[in-house]
Amino acid sequence: MDNFLKFSKTLRRIIQKDGRNQRELAEAAGITPVTLSRWLSGAREPRATELQQLADALGVTVTDLTD
Repeated sequence: MDNFLKFSKTLRRIIQKDGRNQRELAEAAGITPVTLSRWLSGAREPRATELQQLADALGVTVTDLTD
């Protein structure tokens, strides 16, 4: 499976467990809801700094998001 598609699938699973909606999570991660939506749809890959911000907001590691 393509790594980015795997990332999108993993991100969806973690977000479901988190319980916040996309807007709340995006705000907590310091990104826009549109950016988060693009990651979830596979239209865009996050930069390393964005990935770290997202992991911090979700209380997981970058490895949790990418493995």
